[in-house]
Amino acid sequence: MWKKCKVIIERGGEYLSPLTDSEMNLLSREEPTKNYRLACEAKIEKEDGPMHVRVPKSSLRTTRVIVVEEKDMEFEKEPIVRKYILRVFKSTLEDITADFERIKRDQKAVRNRCKRASM
Repeated sequence: MWKKCKVIIERGGEYLSPLTDSEMNLLSREEPTKNYRLACEAKIEKEDGPMHVRVPKSSLRTTRVIVVEEKDMEFEKEPIVRKYILRVFKSTLEDITADFERIKRDQKAVRNRCKRASM
């Protein structure tokens, strides 16, 4: 184990198995109090409600692997937050639209381009 599977349980920790000996040895003292777990050790014991899990930057890899044993799990494929790069040009005498209005207009155009590209 290389501690690369650290996750933070933001909601639903009560549905997981108790901390394992491996987790107690590999996590720092304060990490369990901050709801850190090792994804490779924590097991879902009850499926009574939603669970929110965050992957900290220290655990991110360039490729993602989801391993599910004997269980189909549904998850939302579309992230709630998206990053758009928006270039806003200075106003000119030809375009005297207010800055905020130009940002909204350009942001809408970028989102529409991204939607068309993903179809």
